[in-house]
Amino acid sequence: MQHFYYIILFIYIFSTSLSADDRSNLQALLTGHPELESIRNELISLRFESNHADVYPDPKIGYALVNMPRRDGFTATPRNQRDSPMMSGQEFSISQEIPYPGKLDAESRLALRKSESFQIYMQVVENQFVASFIREWINQKNLQEEYNLRIKIHNLYKTLENILKSSDNKKEFLKVRNESLSSEKKILEIKTELDKSKDAIEYYKSNDKSIYLEINQINLYGVLDNLYNELSSTIESDINNLAERSPDIRLSQSEVNVSKLSQELDGIRHYPDMEIFLSYLKRNINRLPEFNPTDPAMNEIYPQEYRGDLISFGVSFRIPVWSLAKQKDLNNASMANYQKSQSIAETKRKRIHNILKLSLNEFNNQSKQLEFYDKKLITGLRGSYSSYQASYSASQGDIGTAIGFRIQEFEAMADRTNTVRKKYLALTGILEAADSLRSLL
Repeated sequence: MQHFYYIILFIYIFSTSLSADDRSNLQALLTGHPELESIRNELISLRFESNHADVYPDPKIGYALVNMPRRDGFTATPRNQRDSPMMSGQEFSISQEIPYPGKLDAESRLALRKSESFQIYMQVVENQFVASFIREWINQKNLQEEYNLRIKIHNLYKTLENILKSSDNKKEFLKVRNESLSSEKKILEIKTELDKSKDAIEYYKSNDKSIYLEINQINLYGVLDNLYNELSSTIESDINNLAERSPDIRLSQSEVNVSKLSQELDGIRHYPDMEIFLSYLKRNINRLPEFNPTDPAMNEIYPQEYRGDLISFGVSFRIPVWSLAKQKDLNNASMANYQKSQSIAETKRKRIHNILKLSLNEFNNQSKQLEFYDKKLITGLRGSYSSYQASYSASQGDIGTAIGFRIQEFEAMADRTNTVRKKYLALTGILEAADSLRSLL
């Protein structure tokens, strides 16, 4: 009895290590794929852009040559007095725009939320990428196994056709020949689909030439079974909570939050911004007329004139006159987008819950059919063939009937491959909805 436990332990360790090798092979096959790398780089770009969203507008600097000279000549008439003071010179200015309080913070929070939303979108893409690869692998695996079985079936038909060719039973001969032609047609159809599947699966291989693996080196069935075993307790206890793990649902909820923040920003987008400025006028005082003490007009004006440089400071506001008139339209558009995102989120939630339930039912049904194939149908057909073969060896039967039993067994095995395909396609749908496939990257 002790040896039996050692054997069970050895089998468990071996199967676990095999699955780990399959996972590492899958990672080597898919890691670094340009489709995944491009979206990861885009996420990095968005993260840096979100850090830049709350930056103040850059200040403006200005330079101007100012020419506002006073009028020449002096008279006793006030109307004809020359202008005072003279403003000719060089003006240097600097200004800084100050956004409405809370606007930059809202833009920063919106950019950060968009970055987080895109990160979830990246998880959706990774999940779908692995799921599509697994589905293509399952199809190829199924087509290859069915192709091999159809070759055996066709060879048996050809053997039976050659046996009946020399017999007097023309009716049975023609029937077998037609079935042989049909099996050959089926082989050609499967071969066409198999070649297409092999070409399609090449897309998922990484561009890293140092890591090249044949698809047949990976046993994804064992990997998928292990992932399902990790979720089995959750599936049995709380399938609704399992559906909430889906990155599609989390993405739709994140987009609702983005729409809400965008709505808040649109509410203050047209609020008045302020701009402060400072200017310095360096006057060209050397261009003023020279002081003549004998001129009564100069004696009257010059002592009162300031001849130094000038500094000015001010504030300006952008008044939302025209844009504010359309603010209601902007608010209505924001509200419509927010309600749309809520509807999309609810639609995705219902769809994922429905997909998970349908996939789980399909998985259970195909598992039962597979159990029927393994424990009853194929076992029974194999037993019938073995029993009749023994009768044929004892000269109590004919070889044609024995071949017919063998053909039925292979036909059942070919149908079994389609059941396996349906089972694991359903399992892939479960794992995709539960966000378990990204762990394979």
